[in-house]
Order: sequence, then C-alpha cells, then structure tokens
Amino acid sequence: PPNRSYVRLHIPTDELPRWSLDHPALCQAEAQLLVKGDVCDVVAIPFGIRGLRVQGRHILLNNSPITLRACGDNHIYPRTVSPSVDTNFFRKRIRLIKSYGFNMAAAYDLFTEEYLRAADEVGLLVMQTMPLGVVHPLRGERNAPRAEFRSLWRREHRHIVLAQRGHPSLACFAMAGELYVKEQNRTSFRFFNQELPRRTRRLAPRTLVMDVNECGATTLDTTLGHRDSDLEEILYFHDALRYSLPPKTDRPTLAHEYGWWSSYPDTAMIERYRGLPMEPYWLKEALIAAQHAHLEDEIPRFVKNSRAIQARLRKEGYEKARLFGLAGYVQWLFFDGMWAVEGIVDDFGTCHNVTPRAMRTYNSDTIVLWDDENRRTFTAGEHIPLKMAVVISANAPRDNLCVDVQLRRSGRCCFAATLQVPHSMPARVARLAQLTVTLPATRRPGTMRLHACIRHPKVGVLTRNQWELWVFPPVEQNVTSGDGGFLTKQRDPILQRFSSEAANGGGVHSKLLVSIDRVAEEELQWLANGGRLLLLSDRALPFYEMPDTDIFRTVPWNRGNTGHLGTVIEKHPALGDFPHNGFCDYAFVNLITGGWPDEKTWPFNLDVWRHFTPIQPIIRLIDHYRAARHKAYLFEIQIGAGKLLATCLRLRWGLQHHRPEANYLMKCLIRYAQSDEFVPAARVSVRDFCQLLNAASPHSVKIG
Repeated sequence: PPNRSYVRLHIPTDELPRWSLDHPALCQAEAQLLVKGDVCDVVAIPFGIRGLRVQGRHILLNNSPITLRACGDNHIYPRTVSPSVDTNFFRKRIRLIKSYGFNMAAAYDLFTEEYLRAADEVGLLVMQTMPLGVVHPLRGERNAPRAEFRSLWRREHRHIVLAQRGHPSLACFAMAGELYVKEQNRTSFRFFNQELPRRTRRLAPRTLVMDVNECGATTLDTTLGHRDSDLEEILYFHDALRYSLPPKTDRPTLAHEYGWWSSYPDTAMIERYRGLPMEPYWLKEALIAAQHAHLEDEIPRFVKNSRAIQARLRKEGYEKARLFGLAGYVQWLFFDGMWAVEGIVDDFGTCHNVTPRAMRTYNSDTIVLWDDENRRTFTAGEHIPLKMAVVISANAPRDNLCVDVQLRRSGRCCFAATLQVPHSMPARVARLAQLTVTLPATRRPGTMRLHACIRHPKVGVLTRNQWELWVFPPVEQNVTSGDGGFLTKQRDPILQRFSSEAANGGGVHSKLLVSIDRVAEEELQWLANGGRLLLLSDRALPFYEMPDTDIFRTVPWNRGNTGHLGTVIEKHPALGDFPHNGFCDYAFVNLITGGWPDEKTWPFNLDVWRHFTPIQPIIRLIDHYRAARHKAYLFEIQIGAGKLLATCLRLRWGLQHHRPEANYLMKCLIRYAQSDEFVPAARVSVRDFCQLLNAASPHSVKIG
C-alpha cells in the first residue's frame, strides 16, 4: 500500500548463539512503535541463527557435517483429524520423534505454524515438499501443467515459502514429490525443476532447495535441461541381504521414502478408536478378511511376527544406508499412517517393536557398523572376515577411540578383539582393519551374537551395537552314482548329495521318494502304494508372479492386496533343531527369496486344498491383511495310504550354492519324512488328490 513504509536494519549476529539440533538456541526480535515517547504497539518474533549448506556430497549444519535421519510425518491425528493448534502438543510429538534418533521430519502435507514453532524449540529439522498436485487426479497434471495450474501453483508456492522461511527448523523446500523426468514435458520441467527452485532461492536464501524428491534421475543434466537442486532423493530400498552400492552423484543423496517396512494391523486397536472421529476401516478390513478365512485367532501371532521382522529389516536398512555413504534417509513412516502400518509407533504414538534406546544404537550421529557382506549364515569351523566401520559425530571425541568386538554364543565369549579408530572427518564412514574369526565347532545349529562398542579412554563407551548370525554344523554328503538306494525318478546331481540320508532299507513304507517340481504318474503310484514323498519346488512348477510375493521383506501398503507380511513357524518335528523363534528370521532369507507361494501356484496355495480338507501349514506365509489367503512354505498331508511333505523354500538352489542353512534343513526334512513322527493330521484320498491337481491348474504339475 502507498502509506506503508519499510525500515531495514543491519544487526550484528557474531555474539548471538547458533541454533543447532542439540542446542536449539532461539533469539527474539522485538519492535516497538513509539508515538511521542509512548509505546503504541509491540511485536516480538522468535528466530534462530544457523548455517546450512552443501559441500560436495555432504550436508553441513553450522559448518559441521551431519547425516539427515529423517522420518515421514503424514500428520495423522486420530483424536482430532485436523492438526492441533496447541504448540505443546507438537513439542511432545517432536520429542518422541527425536528420542528414536531422528533429526528431521518430512511431509507432503503442510507443516503448521504450531509444528514449526515446536521444531524450532525442540531442535528438529523439517523438509517441506510442496503439496502441488501430490494426489490424483492432479498428480498427472504436473507432467504437462496447463497455464491456469502453473499460475495457481506459483501463488501457493510463494505463500508457503513466505510463511515458513523464518523458522530455523525449516531446512529444505522440495518443489514436488515423485515427479519423473521421463514423464515430464518441457513446460513441466522448466516449471518444477528450474523456475520454482529459482524462486525459492530468492525468497528463502538460507534453506536448501530440492527440485523433486525422487525424479528418476541422478544427474543434474537431463535431456530436458539442467535441474536446479542442492540434494538428490533416490529410490534405495532392497530386500533383506540384497543391498548394493547406491548410484554415485555429485550431491548429497538421500534414500526416498526409505523401506516401506510394514506390519500386520493390530485389530485389537479397533476399540481404541471408539468414539473418535476417525474410522479405523483398515483394521476392520483386516478383521473381516481374517474371519472369512477362519484366521482371526492367528492375528496376534501375525502382528507379533510381522513386527519382529519389520524391526530387523529396518535396522539392516539404516545400517546399509550409512555404510554405503548416503547423506541420509527418509524413514517412511514414523507414525503408522493408518492403512499403511509402516510406522515405528502407531498413530497414537505407542511403540511397536523397538525402544528409543535400542533404535539409537543404529540411528544416531555416532554408530558402529558391521559390513556383513549380505550374509548371516555360516558353517561351524569356517573362517569368516569381520569388517567393522564407524561413524563419529562432530560433537564426539575423535582421538584415541577404539572399537571392542566380541563374538558370543549362549552368553559365552568365543572371540574378542580391539580395533583402533583412525582419525576421520565427522559424519563420514571410517572402515577399520579387517578381523578374521574361526567359528567354533558345534554339533547343533544355533545363533551367535556379534557385539561391538566404541570406547574412549576418558569418556567411556560412546555407543553399542549388535547383530545376530546363524551357525550350522557341516552336513556330511554322500554323492553316489545312479539311484544307489536313493529313491527318485529324476537324475538330479544335487539330490545325490543326500542319497545316504534317504537310503534306509526296507519296503516302500519306510523309504522316501524325493521329487523336484514333479508329481508324475510314478509319484502318484508311489503315494497310492503307501510311500512317502518329499516334494521340493525350484520354480520349475508354473507359477503366477504376484507383486512382492517372491521377496523376503514385508509388502508396501500401496501394492493392492498381494505380497506378504512375514511368516509363522509351528513347533513341529519336521524342522528338527533348525533354529527359529516362531518365524522365518534371516536364516531363511536365501530360502524364501525367489519362491512363489501364490494363489495360482500349486500346491502351496492351501485355499485350493480347503475344498477337500483344511491344512495347518508348518511354515505359513502371512498374506496381505486385505486378503488373508492361506499360503504355505512347508506343509504335510496324508494322501491315501501315502504321505506328502512339500516345500517351496528354495532348497535345491541353496544346496546347489552350498548354503549351510539349506544343507541342514534338507537333512532335517529327510530325517523327519523317514521317521515314525511323520503322521500328517490332514488327509485326502488319492482320487481327490488327482481331482485337486486338475482343479488347481491343468498346467501346475508334470503328469505322465
């Protein structure tokens, strides 16, 4: 307006404290309007002074390198739906987030003024992605935005930046989320990847700028032009023990929406929503699906086991991101996010499966890491390398540090060593000298724990960490030519290794026939005559590739209703003394990854069998909660006078690649199938079995 005047003042700030995550010092600017010496009006504004910049592939806060350990906050508020207007509400929320080791929150929805004030006071960085066409139907509009949308989004962008830029917690503005260069036209690219970043830099020169969080490119130069971005966000989440180096960039790189590690919805929480304005429809969907499948009594185990594997996958993901030099990650999510069930805590803030103290051992500024080289199973007596690494924060002592390493079994120390930590730049990975350990001999399989701590001679222990590994005794294998007592209709050199295990003389009732991906006429006749059949699947059976079913990790919520959320292992003699805690832990990763226990893959879709008889699987796949299909990795059934033990665990692959867990589990299954304990509870006639084969799929098995 013409009657408005501006006054600009230059105030020296050298003596003012700096705002940081550990010490979020805030100052206050106060202006008074005096008329003839009388105070007519007063305005006071809190502010913080901090420096935030990029140097190479690192992010510096007040000139000290930091790793951005961010978490998504989708602003889900079951009690109020809308965000609270009470700053104290967000103080508690942010303190909870920080207690787990996170130093940044990220969101597509707008952070409110109350949230940002609390972040300023408590010390949490914030990444605001512009909510410009994030959801459908406008999501597609961004690829070729019309003039009226570009005009609207310019205005919205300006209002958001001006409203938030004064907060020291506001670390980065992203112009869009998941907008892919290969799908954009030139107008879209110029708008989101060039114009809006340029406008942001002019309006908020003290914040970092990202054009798009996850745009499908890792270089600034593209076929559409040059991107304007300080940071890069890439899709970088892998299945368990399948991690590899991220692509090289010349800017700090974050893992976008990291992990999507989800768990089974706890339907017992339905009561907690009673009387609240939010309808827990996803919990009711899970309960209805489970009731329809007669699995409602299994839900507590589904919840417990899925959360257990979720915590393990998350820990590995954080550690691999740090080990491989990413500048940070955005855990998706901190709170469950309703139907996603991806959180560390539920939407009320109740912890799922890990305490804040436990998470800080691998989600903080200073951590000790083990490069497991994507392997957790070993053979007793084997010589294995131990490759340790550390990341030291700028605030921690960096001289005279050492790492104490111990390998323990059943609480007893089997190996101990101390490694010196070289002086290194803060927030960067420093790899230590390699150790070589000879695993102790053992007759029974079991777990061992690798313990490590960073120690300073004066300060003491800075942090600790631990990992679990599985050790199996060597399995003697006898390779013979021909059948040599090994009953099979197939000439498979892999099976020949176990011929001595399968050869127990006697009639057909005491012998075992082993088949890989085949139930032909000979196998059917064998069962009809009272024989025992161990059926292995090595993906040769025709299968239907449903999304996310052949992987070990839990399924992301937005892939429909396929995939899986973990496993349940029954207490059953078939597994012998194979180590497990009621679910498939990392000892099973190589046996599960690549298998397909799908609804169209016979015989591991137990819903097909239920037309004749229900089967309680020995190892159950926990299906997506919206579907609750009956699927098995291992089950048994009586067929006429014969008995079938079937598994789609990738045993043949494991045997071929000399995996100790595959060797030992194969031994356990063979011994069980030959024993008097092999008495399946479920049974069908041979006639019904043949009918089932034809009903499941005429192409599911090889017959004749």
